[in-house]
Amino acid sequence: MWWLGEDPMLDLDRGVEVTTFAYGGLPERGVPLRPELPAEQVYADVLAVAEERFQRDFTLKDVLDLVCVLTSPAAPDPAALARVAAGHALAPELEELCLKTTGHPALAPVVPAPLLDGLRESARLERARRAAAGPLAEAPRLYGFQLTEPLRRGAGETVEDHDLDGVLLRRTPVADLLLVTGELVGLADHETAQAALSALAPWPERPAPRTAAAPVGSGS
Repeated sequence: MWWLGEDPMLDLDRGVEVTTFAYGGLPERGVPLRPELPAEQVYADVLAVAEERFQRDFTLKDVLDLVCVLTSPAAPDPAALARVAAGHALAPELEELCLKTTGHPALAPVVPAPLLDGLRESARLERARRAAAGPLAEAPRLYGFQLTEPLRRGAGETVEDHDLDGVLLRRTPVADLLLVTGELVGLADHETAQAALSALAPWPERPAPRTAAAPVGSGS
C-alpha cells in the first residue's frame, strides 16, 4: 500500500507490505512460506531483515539495522537468536548478514561469537536441505492491487471478499484491493472491480478520536 508524498519533487512516496503470513520465503529455491512470527518481537525484527535477502543483496542499511539490535538494551541472546533463525529456515541469510557486518573492522566486535558459532552448522544444514528439496509446489499466492486512493480510516477489523465471476475483490478498513497472482493486471479485471465498487455502499468511516476539552483558566 502506498501513500503519495505531498510534494512530488521533495517528498518520497511511502509504502508498506501487508501480508497474512510472517515470512514469504522463496519456494523456487526450497524455502517455504512461514506463517508464524517468533514469540519475541526482537527476534522477529532480526529475521525480517534476514528475509530481505530473498529479494535483494544486503546493503549497509541492513548491516546498521543488525548493529542497532545487537547493541541495544533489548539485544537478543546470541545462541537463542541462532536457534530461532534455524527454526525459521533463515540461518544462511542471517549468517551472511553477520559475516558482512564483521567485514567492517569497526563493527566486527558487535557480532558475538556465540551467534556465529550457533549459525555455522545450522546454515550448512539448511543449504543442504534446500538443495535436496528443490523447488516447492504451493498454491498460487494472491497479491492485493490497491484500488482505493487515498487510504481510508475505515471502521471495523474484518474484510469482505467478493467473487465477480473469477475476479476477486477484497474490501478492508484501509483500502479496496483487486486480488491478482502477478504484477500485470488485466484491464478487463480492473474495470470489473471498479464497476463492482461503484455499486457497493461506501465503507463506513472510523469515528474521529475524541479530544479532551481545553481546561478553562481562571481570570484574576
